[in-house]
Amino acid sequence: MLQAYYKGKQSSYTGISAIPVSKCGYIIILAFVYYLLFAPIAYLPDRSIIKYGMILIVGLFVLYNIKVILQKKYLSMNILLLLFVVVCFISSIINRNTISSRDPFLASIVYMGTLVEALLVFEILAEKEGFSFIINILYRLTIFTVIITDFLIFFVPTLFSIYGHNYLVGTKFGVAYLHVQLIVLLFLRRTTKLYKTNFFYVLTVLYSALAVFISIYVDCMTGVMLFAIFLLVYFIFYRIRRALANPVLIVVVLLIFCVMLLINSTIMENEYVQNFIINIFERSPTMTGRTRIFEHISYIMAGHWALGYGYGSAYEITMELIGAPNVQNGLLNWCLECGIFAAILIIAMLFNSFRKVKYCDKELYPVVVILYSFCIIASIEVCISGQFFTWMFFVFVYSTYTCHLNYKDYKTKFIKKRCYDG
Repeated sequence: MLQAYYKGKQSSYTGISAIPVSKCGYIIILAFVYYLLFAPIAYLPDRSIIKYGMILIVGLFVLYNIKVILQKKYLSMNILLLLFVVVCFISSIINRNTISSRDPFLASIVYMGTLVEALLVFEILAEKEGFSFIINILYRLTIFTVIITDFLIFFVPTLFSIYGHNYLVGTKFGVAYLHVQLIVLLFLRRTTKLYKTNFFYVLTVLYSALAVFISIYVDCMTGVMLFAIFLLVYFIFYRIRRALANPVLIVVVLLIFCVMLLINSTIMENEYVQNFIINIFERSPTMTGRTRIFEHISYIMAGHWALGYGYGSAYEITMELIGAPNVQNGLLNWCLECGIFAAILIIAMLFNSFRKVKYCDKELYPVVVILYSFCIIASIEVCISGQFFTWMFFVFVYSTYTCHLNYKDYKTKFIKKRCYDG
């Protein structure tokens, strides 16, 4: 399988000094997508102008490679994402005057454009360079970003106040989650045979300690939870990882965890649950007011279940109605902003991305686990966002691309065998 996966491209990336001009262009495009969606930078001057410029450049790159993305094998996800974008656009147009802090339609154009470009860039680079190139660049970008982020946190702490209580990569959640993604990428390089040194276990311990430390330092217990869930699921299910590759299972997990506390918030009143929250995470038994938010969902969503309040409206709407920054639930937040149809399309895209994972479950296992971890955390946090979508698109393109290559390889060998036997 890996022979088809690498397609002779494993040696194509050997270092900066050996990179041809065309490959430099691919690195820049992937870096733009990375900093637009996976780790958005909060400290850039005239951030909107820079962001629009990056989106425009990536868009031109996609148009130049339009033939690649029109391939039939990628059609299912491209159509689902297009439907998702249309629903979000309709929601944002209808609710354009609902909030005063921003224009939902303009915000949706920017974010949806970024989502579309991320998926299409993965498809193009998979065909042009293979996934060894993509994984290596993502890993190096994450190391670089983590180092700069941590340096600024400890040595230039005033930036946090200057930029509206934001770190380099955004809120405390962005910082904590990015450190966990570094572990995911390290494991991914291991499972795809891109990392063979004896320092793997040393780096695992180092990255893990750093992820926990930085999450506690920036007071993000959700980051600690994400890290703990990722490691637990990874090692508990490793020998039966094929089970996690089931597309039905991940959808069920997402729905159960996102709906569980909405239907029965009395779970939070359980003595053992409260003891765990208070003593381990040092939070209030209401999980910082989450139970109160969940109890008001029907009031918040009244008359807006179909198309929501428009993309980017969560903060203003929930602050106005119940005095909370958002609904503290990943799937429900999309219902609030773009309606239940958008949430259904996210579920459909997640299901579609896992349809062929069983054929490369070992290589994709770290990414599969982080997606399950996000689905679990989504029950108490708004985490179905940039990193979730990035990994979902990655899983789809990787599994689709490698399965197609393996099928062609099998077909070629079968034809040669028949010719030889004949």
